[in-house]
Amino acid sequence: MNARRVLLLTAVVAAVAAISVSLTLTAVMRQPESSGEREVAVSIGLLGEIVHRLTDGAVRVQVVVPPGAEVHDWEPTPKEVERVKRAVLVFHVIKTLDGWVVDLVRSAGSGARVIEVAAHPSIKVIRTDGVPDPHVWLSLRNYASMVEVIASELVKAFPDLSDRVRSRAEALKKQVMGLYNEFAPKLEKHRGKPFVTEHLAFRYLAEEFGLKNLALKGVEEEEPTAKHLLELKEEIKKHGVKVIYAEPTSRDHHTHHAHDHHAHASELVEEFAEELGLEIMFLDTMEGLTLEDALNGHGYLHVMEENLEALLKGFGS
Repeated sequence: MNARRVLLLTAVVAAVAAISVSLTLTAVMRQPESSGEREVAVSIGLLGEIVHRLTDGAVRVQVVVPPGAEVHDWEPTPKEVERVKRAVLVFHVIKTLDGWVVDLVRSAGSGARVIEVAAHPSIKVIRTDGVPDPHVWLSLRNYASMVEVIASELVKAFPDLSDRVRSRAEALKKQVMGLYNEFAPKLEKHRGKPFVTEHLAFRYLAEEFGLKNLALKGVEEEEPTAKHLLELKEEIKKHGVKVIYAEPTSRDHHTHHAHDHHAHASELVEEFAEELGLEIMFLDTMEGLTLEDALNGHGYLHVMEENLEALLKGFGS
């Protein structure tokens, strides 16, 4: 067991203990705001948006990781543990991103059913040396499959919502594939071309449209070696790449997406771009997408469309 997981489990146990002490001291038997029968917990906002869209308010959605937190390194507080304890279903994406959810649910003493969405065979997972790339949702077709997986689990848990969930799932999948069908012909003329990003997070998007994702950092955002940087520079010159795509290091949490004027690139990207004379643009992994973003019109489809437009602009069309 690695050090981070030990720290995570320690934090979970401490949080559960804190809740128990608090309840003992106050001697208050309080009902939760919403019946546990209608609560679903999700690891990140991107999944929360799907559940919200499919249930249209009939189910309370609890996003475990708070806005601005790093999903890879997040540690729970008593508040987050309490949220999970009330849930009937808990969704997370994939072990390599948010597998800590399983430990959290068990340590909280919850009887919730835990679903690893990307474990479903309908979702294509890219692996490097056997290790899954967690950014599965950056394929539109994968995202449509994720919608279907979540819809099926919601119907099992809440049979009375079956018609509502199914109709909304079909409508959402239609929107997703509509976006794919809009951009597939536009990107077809760029098939085979590389694009350069800050870290190797966009292979799903690249494969979907026949492109190649090159990056400064690897999938786990490990720092680049001198050898890697030299090879990357050679590829950039060989293919005449003019743009490097950064991920924002600061955001306005009310809009919270990469394509607003608050976004700016990391120092590594800025230095690399300056050395090679590259323009800096932005692509959003959506790891930090919040449910609030979605409710304010900056959800998955909106950001993915902006990502695709940015790719086209970077290719010069």
